[in-house]
Amino acid sequence: MEEVKREGGSTLSGDARRLWEIAKSVIEHPPRIRKLELLDHLAVALILDRREFLPDGEFTIVQAVNFLGPQRMKVAIAVERALMFDSFEDDEAG
Repeated sequence: MEEVKREGGSTLSGDARRLWEIAKSVIEHPPRIRKLELLDHLAVALILDRREFLPDGEFTIVQAVNFLGPQRMKVAIAVERALMFDSFEDDEAG
């Protein structure tokens, strides 16, 4: 699995990098989440801590975590941390 070096020295695998880019695009334009495939949709909703982004009436948070499975959750957690680090860097720069 290819890893991508990011600012601050952290790395993201190819899968995590792809999910990071999707999450950033949803941050910029939230309606994009409706166009994502289900696994990406659930992962981004959890990464961004946006319960309202979960498909209406179809998933609870626990069900979404279970549906993603352990490997995808590890990737989602890495992306969440990377996004938090980016936010921290943005705050420090501003």
